[in-house]
Amino acid sequence: MHLHYLPEAKADILAAMNYYIEQESGDKKIAAEFYQALKVAEQDILEFPNFWPIASPPYRRKVMQRFPYSIIFHQLDEATIEIAAIAHHKRQPNYWLD
Repeated sequence: MHLHYLPEAKADILAAMNYYIEQESGDKKIAAEFYQALKVAEQDILEFPNFWPIASPPYRRKVMQRFPYSIIFHQLDEATIEIAAIAHHKRQPNYWLD
């Protein structure tokens, strides 16, 4: 099984990482930790795709550890999980449905 990121989800990742770099005056340490947390969450999703709660059918939500973000995804077929968004918890709920 593999992950496929929608362009909007890729943009969410870049925005989050850029935010953490700006907040740390150019230091990339927190951004790297965010990316590592994302990779751990991806592994969890790949191992147990149907375990995570439903956000809005057919999408599921995996909350990232340590960071206020959730990975919004759904299983397209036997081999592919599509990542629709990396949603900040203070952003409008279900914005990724629009």
